[in-house]
Amino acid sequence: MSTPLKNQLHKVIEGMRYQFGTHSFLDMFIDHWCFLHTNMYPPSEVVMGQLKAPDVEKDCQLMTHLITTLAVEGGETDVLGDLLSKYSSLAKSNDFFPTPIELAKLMAGLNRGSVKTDGESISLYEPCVGSGAITLSFIENEYFNNLDKPSPLAHLSVCVEDISGLLCKAFFIQLLLKLQYLEQAGGKPALPDSVSIQQIDVISRNTSKVQFYLESPNRTG
Repeated sequence: MSTPLKNQLHKVIEGMRYQFGTHSFLDMFIDHWCFLHTNMYPPSEVVMGQLKAPDVEKDCQLMTHLITTLAVEGGETDVLGDLLSKYSSLAKSNDFFPTPIELAKLMAGLNRGSVKTDGESISLYEPCVGSGAITLSFIENEYFNNLDKPSPLAHLSVCVEDISGLLCKAFFIQLLLKLQYLEQAGGKPALPDSVSIQQIDVISRNTSKVQFYLESPNRTG
């Protein structure tokens, strides 16, 4: 199923090459999708107007459907990572290389032994999170490894950072899709205790504007 859908996704983006340029279009699409989820960090009025043109809006809706189908129904972890590496402004500047999913799964398993624990609670920190393949694979492992519990992720707190605001937004979108997939596949709530996403230079610790913080409604701490 995934290959035809991915080919269709690439075809939609390629179709925007002469109208916007593929790099600009994917950035605009992610910015707008994240804004629709959060009502935070709105694109400029010019971009909003461009994306509301009937033909462009139709293609954006199709992209949203294809990405959601791949991630939620197909369980794909890093759909946006592949697109970002080919079509985004980060690809144009060679500033982003996604972690291959098999390597991400391996690293997620290795990371489990080094996470900070506090009793049964655990905290995962990943600087330079990118589009999130490793962290999202870790979250998936934790969910299925604790499926005997009423809320399999209630013990997990996550903190991720990246210098790119675009990647912070991409991770946020993919986190929501992954949690939807887990609830659908496992039949139990997929609610981490908390998730912090920060646009920050991990060396200088200078922060930028994109910041998201999510808490489980059942959080007690």
